[in-house]
Amino acid sequence: MFRLIISKQNRISTEWIIIIAFTVIKLCTPFLTDPYYDHHIDGYFHAALSDKLDWGFISVPPSIAVFSKLSFILFGKGDFALRFFPALVGGISVLLIGASVKEMGGKKTAMLIACSAFLISPSFLRSNNFLTPNPFDQFYWLLASYLIIRLIKTENTIFWIYLGIVFGIAFMNKYSFGFLAFAFLIALAISSKRKLISSKYFICGIFIGFAIVLPNLIWQANHNWPVLFHMKVLYKSQLIHVQVTQFLLMQILMNLPSFGIWLFGLFYLLFSKKASDFKILGMIYVIVVVEMLIFKGKFYYIIGIYSILLAAGAVAIEEFWNKKHELLKWGVLSFMIVTGLFLIPFGLPVLKEDAMIKYCRFLKNIGIIEPMRWNNGEIHDFPHDYAIMTGSRHLGEMAIGVFNKLDQNEKDDCFIYCGTYGIASIVKFFGDKNGLPAPICYEDNFVLWDPENMNKNVMIYINYHQGSFLDYFNCKVKVGEISNANSFLNGVEIFLCKDPSTDFRDYYHKVTSEMKNNFRQ
Repeated sequence: MFRLIISKQNRISTEWIIIIAFTVIKLCTPFLTDPYYDHHIDGYFHAALSDKLDWGFISVPPSIAVFSKLSFILFGKGDFALRFFPALVGGISVLLIGASVKEMGGKKTAMLIACSAFLISPSFLRSNNFLTPNPFDQFYWLLASYLIIRLIKTENTIFWIYLGIVFGIAFMNKYSFGFLAFAFLIALAISSKRKLISSKYFICGIFIGFAIVLPNLIWQANHNWPVLFHMKVLYKSQLIHVQVTQFLLMQILMNLPSFGIWLFGLFYLLFSKKASDFKILGMIYVIVVVEMLIFKGKFYYIIGIYSILLAAGAVAIEEFWNKKHELLKWGVLSFMIVTGLFLIPFGLPVLKEDAMIKYCRFLKNIGIIEPMRWNNGEIHDFPHDYAIMTGSRHLGEMAIGVFNKLDQNEKDDCFIYCGTYGIASIVKFFGDKNGLPAPICYEDNFVLWDPENMNKNVMIYINYHQGSFLDYFNCKVKVGEISNANSFLNGVEIFLCKDPSTDFRDYYHKVTSEMKNNFRQ
């Protein structure tokens, strides 16, 4: 890739000046907006995972915890650390998009279109702000697509080795990457390039990829395959609400500014003789969409594939829209810029809460409602991701305040119970710096970390509802509540509980053991 940067005159080519400029902008963008909101709750959860590194976790593979740990080692546990690696992979993605355009025969105009489309996409802007597996997943989809282009174009089967490495690492980031791997093999098997499968390097690539994921598979087996347990919970709480029409509509809306570009790229890959070598990329897209519809995947699970479609669309526009179609070409670019700027509040937190609500209500009034649909299927006046980024710091400060009001003996005799992994992650992130005990929680990986026996007599209880633990304390006082309809934490209550009944310890041991047994052989 990098041999293309230097021109024959030993100067950096114009194409790469464009790419480097967009890369710098993409790298800086997440740090240029005002911190109107907190970080994504899942970012706090992955920060918690980084304190307990392992070959696997109940809901995610181990990769995100490693990146979190490395980021905190380099920059400390703060906002910059939470955004650094997502921003970095976003910047590198621009380089890969430029390289992909070059491999498909594109020049300056194609570079400008593809990089602009990626930069202004609300979905990519948003994901590159969060320390979650998603920005890494999107990067791996793009990297794999670039390597597929190189494999197909050169027919050098050594690229199977590289693909095996990328597929293995990507699987250790997010299991849904398997959908791309399966789609690629099916598309290749029915294409004219199927002969590439007969290479010895194909087998080597499979073994390398399997070797990379094997430690996680062993961890899963030793813990009774928690990924299956997690998928059952995810299906009942979220995936059951996924509808075909909503999924397909969001494929348009999540990249609306560049809709014409990626759609043109898809048709270019599938039907143009000039792009026949890369037809397999279009076939992969079709197969992946079918997979998502069959398995009721969330709309953003396949966002990573749109990067390569943007590159293909940019090449097609440059190739077919010559001077006779100059107005049409610039019309598409103008639409991309205007709609991109109009939708930028979905990609970057540039509007405060009240202004964002007014903006979302305006969109609902003109018929755009899907971006305000939450995971439970309900439509709100506030995007789901923004609701998840609202109230976390306030909740953490409330928990710290309650704990700090205890005398030293009570602090030593205190434990904190949190009803969800999100609440527990917030309390742990903000509480670690203030001496709070590790939270007890029966969701996700916290259940593996919970002590099996409890000998504490003071409990800070934080949950959406009053659960059974409260019944075992003779003295309980409500000391706080989150009241913000636009926050995912709305309705969370905090109780300070003392004087547990004599059978509380037995009840705690029973419940904790039952939860842990789900992940024991």
